[in-house]
Formats: sequence, structure tokens, C-alpha cells
Amino acid sequence: MISAILAIFLLSVYFLLRRKLWSGHKSLRPLPTPPGARFFYGHYGRLGTMPHETFTRWKEELGSDIYSIKMGQSNWVILNSDKAIGELIQKRGAIYSSRHDSELIFRILSRGKSLGSSPYNDHFRKLRAIVANFLSVQKIKYFFPIIDKCTRELLKDLLSVSYKESKIQQRAQESSKKPEPLGIFPRSYLRRTTMNITMKIVFGKEISGIDDPLFNRIDKLVTRGVKLVNITDRSMDFFPILKYCPYLRQKKEAYAIRDEIDSIYGDVLEEIKNDRNKKPCFVRDLWERREKEKFDEHDIIHLSNNLIFAGTDTVSSSIVWLIAVLANNPQIQIEAYQELDRVVGRTRLPNYSDSSTLPYTRSIIREGQRYCPPTFAAVPHYIEQDDEYMGYHIPKDSFVIINNHATSFDPTRHPNPYVFDPKRWLDVNLTSAALANGPQEKRDHFSFGGGRRICVGINLAECELFIILSRLLWAFEIENASPLGTDNKPVPIDLSKATVELTIWPMEYHVKFVPRGDW
Repeated sequence: MISAILAIFLLSVYFLLRRKLWSGHKSLRPLPTPPGARFFYGHYGRLGTMPHETFTRWKEELGSDIYSIKMGQSNWVILNSDKAIGELIQKRGAIYSSRHDSELIFRILSRGKSLGSSPYNDHFRKLRAIVANFLSVQKIKYFFPIIDKCTRELLKDLLSVSYKESKIQQRAQESSKKPEPLGIFPRSYLRRTTMNITMKIVFGKEISGIDDPLFNRIDKLVTRGVKLVNITDRSMDFFPILKYCPYLRQKKEAYAIRDEIDSIYGDVLEEIKNDRNKKPCFVRDLWERREKEKFDEHDIIHLSNNLIFAGTDTVSSSIVWLIAVLANNPQIQIEAYQELDRVVGRTRLPNYSDSSTLPYTRSIIREGQRYCPPTFAAVPHYIEQDDEYMGYHIPKDSFVIINNHATSFDPTRHPNPYVFDPKRWLDVNLTSAALANGPQEKRDHFSFGGGRRICVGINLAECELFIILSRLLWAFEIENASPLGTDNKPVPIDLSKATVELTIWPMEYHVKFVPRGDW
């Protein structure tokens, strides 16, 4: 009898509290939502192969820079303007900086150790502070020798490929045979370069080439990883009941990838622990501080994996996109050559110290981050309490998405947004990192995310992007090697098609790297 009375009392309290809480939101409007949601599934399966374009189309159809969709049982809030991003992600960072405590991505894949997928808590803040200090703008200069060596190797690799292809063509012509197709898809070379830079910084270890077994293992690991963490295909997050299914494909893949992470980076960690020369690197520093910071081996392994994962894919994807754009726009290359030859000359390679005197080259990179960034919808933020914006109720436990595509192609921010035009940035002298810390309405792009979750490696990424692209343009003419069209010119590379996972890659294309004189 007493238990029944207690149960009735508790239920009464629950409904009174629920009614009181709801009454506070009655004056607020629910967020607009696009049509097409299905029972139980919501908008899951309705985003298409280019989700960012769907998000932008819904923004235009709804006439709102903020709206919500249902992905299974999860509520997503899509932010489509610099104003909304600035107000929520930046100014209200205290409540918009968390991540969903994902069973698949955080608990299984990283054993609850990941920096990138961690909820906003003391553990996250400690890891973030360590990495931010290591990759601060003051310390980037110590990585210049690594970046210099790796980019020189990239130029040699591309020169070797171009020379080899030229010989193939010459032999074919001499023997009256049809020439073999010229040109390469440079993705592997760029990934090897960015991976090598990150591996040297994190582990003090080098990748010898694209045939290096370690490169191939990590390359496959990164490829599997970005596919698994694709934000629009996390069925266990959308339908939590699935976490109880032992045979779910995504769950099995998460365990398999985790085992590979432990195997690859565990072996490298052992090498560092046993290195009598104590070669300096990020992981050695972590290992020596493990007792003070209360780290175990899995903390070090998964933090290292985060850095390799992010450092390999985003910068290389950005450059692979830019190479395709430049192959389609030889006039932009000519203007860059003129600037490089005038400022740098032909007796040395460009360095990061040249960036302030190469505004056009710098603007090509900035325009690339707007026009064809490595991601249009980065890892979702997560809000754990109710909030209000512009009279709308933002429910707690919502995923919050920055739709970089909408801001990048907003004609009020960027006139003629579908035209690749570096000159729009010639008067912008601040770095993207500096602009990210100011008013969001004045940001150049949102490719590095925003707020307290902005990419912790933004300073290193900007440095790599400048050195890689400026040296490619200094060393080569980039020619489109697509088949000839009816006008007897190479068919332009199709930039409208892409492989969309966590990062976005252009579909395979072919270009030829023609040396600009002797070097």
C-alpha cells in the first residue's frame, strides 16, 4: 500500500515538473522542419549522396537559417548562416561545445579516449589544452624543417612520375603505337605527404613512400575510419536500440578498426619507449608525462590516432580539390606563376615566411577552403539543455550541425559564389585562425569548424596548405589530362561529383605535372 502511494506521488511530481518545464517553452515556436519525414525513420535516408547540398536546399525552401530534422530517434539542428553559428556555437560555447556520447564512435571505437568525439568534460579540456599548446602558433616554426623535407619529397615524386610518363609517350610515338594515357590522380602522393608530416611530428617516424607497408596500413585505416564515422550514416546513434544487436555491421567494424589502431600505434609506441636516442616527438612527451597527467597507453594511442586521422585527410583532400580546380583554370595558374617568379624567383622554393608577400597564392588557398573544402558538415556539436534562438525552442539532446556549404555559397556573403575567384580575398590579410576568433560574420570560411571545438590543428594546417600549394605552383604547370572533347580540348574535370564521408574527395581525375623549367 505504501509503495503504491509512493509511486502515485512520484508520478504526480514527474508530471507536474514536466508540465512546468514545458510551460516555459510554450511561448517558443518549434523549429521549422522540411517535409518528407517518415514514421520512426524521420529524414534518415532522405539526405542523398551530397547531404550538404540537401541541407542548403532545405534552408532555401524553408526560408530559415536554422531548422531541425529527425534522423531516426535523434534530433538534428542545422545552422546555415554565420549569424546563427556566431550566436550559438561561438557566443554560447558553454552549452554548444559537447559531443554526443556515442556508443559506436566514442565508447567502442576509441574506448572513451578520443579527443575529437569526447563530450565536453574535464578529460576533454585536459587533452585539448595539451594538443593546443603543442600545435600553438608559436611552436609551428619548429615543424618547418619537417614540412620542408616532406614537400621536397612530394615534388621529386611528382617529377619522377611526369618524367616516366613522358618516356612512355615518347616510346609509344616512336613505335607508332597509340600513346598510353598521361596523367595521374595525385591523391596517394598528397596523402603520403600529409601523413608523413603528421607522423614525424607525432611519432618522430617517417613514411618512405606510397609503397611503404606502414603507409598502406594507415591509409586503409584512415579510409575505413572516415567511412565509419560518416555523420549521416551512424545507425547506432539514430536508433539506440541497435546497440543491443551483437551482429550489427557497424559495431563489428568499430571493434575491428579499434584493434587495428591498437596494433599499429601500439607497435610504434613500443618503438618510442625502447628508443635509446630518445628522439623528440609528441608521443614521447606524452609518455614521459603519463603519470603526472594520469594517462594510460590507450589515452596516448587514441589521441595519436586523432592527430594522424585529422592531419592526413583534411589537408590532402583540400590540395587534391585545388589541383583539380587549377587544372580547369590555367589563367589562375599563370597569375600565380607571375607572383611567385616576381617575389620568390627561380633559385629557391617558397617558404612560409613568404606568405605575407604572396597575397594571390594565399588567396587561392582561402578560396579553395570556401569553394571546395575537405568537409561541408563537420562533426556535430551536441547540446545537453534546452535553449532559445530567435523565438525558436532548441530542444536539449540535439545534434547541432554547422552547414559550411550554406555559408560558402551564400551570395550575400560571397557574390557569384559558384565562381572560383581568388581575387575576392586579396584585401584579407588575417589568417583563417585569426578570423575564426573574431566576429563570425567576418570569417572567410567555416572549414575548420567553430567555437570551442574549432580544429585544434588550424595553425599547422594553414602552414601546410600554403607550403604545399605554393611549391606545387612554383615547380609545375598543372595540366588537365582528361580525354579530349568535341572541341579537341580536355574535358573539364567535373567538380560537382564527390565521395562524401566525413571528408569530401573529388571523383578520380587525371592531371599532368609539367616541370616549370629546370630545378
